[in-house]
Formats: sequence, structure tokens, C-alpha cells
Amino acid sequence: MLAHSLIAALALSASPSGGDLVWHSPERIEKGGNRTFVATGTRKGQKYVFRARGECRWLPRQIVTRRGVIVRERAERIFGIDFRVSFGSDERRIMSVGEREPQQTELTFIADRDDVPVHVFDSWDLPEQVVCSVDGFEIVTAPAD
Repeated sequence: MLAHSLIAALALSASPSGGDLVWHSPERIEKGGNRTFVATGTRKGQKYVFRARGECRWLPRQIVTRRGVIVRERAERIFGIDFRVSFGSDERRIMSVGEREPQQTELTFIADRDDVPVHVFDSWDLPEQVVCSVDGFEIVTAPAD
């Protein structure tokens, strides 16, 4: 009877729909950043989904007039947003980083080792007046195929 209960409990804990949190980091990577995390809890050969949130925006333009300082938002597009991520020895992949509003990255990968290293970096020089940040890093189990 105990063996049947244990098997049932294990079957319930292995979520076929995926989405179980395996690893997360509260850290934030800014423009020009370069950071390697160790995703503890990941296992070699298992399929996961990496998620992160990113946004780049122009700093407002300040115009000095006789009446004081006027602050105006910039309407220009931001070209050259190029944040990337790699998992272990896997190839680098492009992350979705929004222009003026956050965008979510979701990339599926198979861990090539236990506690896979996750390398996130900005591979482009953006103008000084552009600020970027990527945060919300997490790895969840991938849904069963």
C-alpha cells in the first residue's frame, strides 16, 4: 500500500504541463552588462524554458529656456538593442528586449550539464542617452511534448 501511495505522489509531482520554477534570480543587468549565473537545480538532458523581461528607453531630453527647463520625451527609434543569452556550451541566442516597454523573452533549451551556467550579456554599444535593463530571470520546466 505504501509503494502505491509513493508512486502516486511521484506521478503528481512531475507536472506534465511544465512551468514548475527551477531557478530564479532577482538581479538586474543594465546596458553594457555581462553576467554568468549558475542555474542550480537544472539537470543534464532535461528540457527547460528560460524567461526574462527587458526594456530599453531614451532618457528624456532637457531643454533650457528663459522660463526654465522643459523635459521632452524622445520620439526616435532605438537601433542596436542586442542582449543575448547562452546556456552552458549552447549557442548564443537573441533575447527580446522592448523599445519603450518591457518585452518577455521565452527560450526553450536542453541543459548540457547539471546546474547549467546561464550567460547574459549586452553585445552592442547603444547611445549614452539610452538606458536598458533586463530582469525577472527564471528557469521553469518545459511542458511535455
